[in-house]
Amino acid sequence: MLTTEQIAVQLPRVLLDALVTGGIYESRAAAVRAGVEAITALERGQQTDRAIVAGYRHTPPTSREHGSATASRRSTCSAADRLAVGTATGALPSGSASCNRSMNASASARVNFPAA
Repeated sequence: MLTTEQIAVQLPRVLLDALVTGGIYESRAAAVRAGVEAITALERGQQTDRAIVAGYRHTPPTSREHGSATASRRSTCSAADRLAVGTATGALPSGSASCNRSMNASASARVNFPAA
């Protein structure tokens, strides 16, 4: 179990009270805790992103790997589009804008990370 520590923080009461009276959080402490947890999760994600970028800078993908990734993306978009056809969810049919944007961006240029 994690060790906890009580801290004092001064915030405008209206910030936290709105979250509690709106039923979003059970208490002001729960709202603050959720905020700190969200910031921590965001920072962990950014650390992962930085590590991935560093890895690609150190060892860029080969042409073969790039081709495999493009083929995989095409396959995923095609499968998602096939599932979307005829659904009542408002999903886009085959050739959806999101998949087209993804494929066009991939086809136009490789990602070139700036030098560190």
